[in-house]
Amino acid sequence: SACGFHRDDGLEGEALMTQREWIDLLTHLRSSYHLTQEELAGALGVTNRTVSNWERGEVRPFRRNVQRVLAL
Repeated sequence: SACGFHRDDGLEGEALMTQREWIDLLTHLRSSYHLTQEELAGALGVTNRTVSNWERGEVRPFRRNVQRVLAL
């Protein structure tokens, strides 16, 4: 799905990080690099709404999206 969330492929089970750690990572990354949600979304190949949903803790990302963020 476009929001980067799927029940079977989220961070549940084999969590790469907690939801709070994910939110903190995203906000730190965006503020450190002075990125808008739209700019970060473009770099990750997702929508800015997806990034917003992640930052608000509304949805959990696919593992591949966590890995993309960690690779930035």
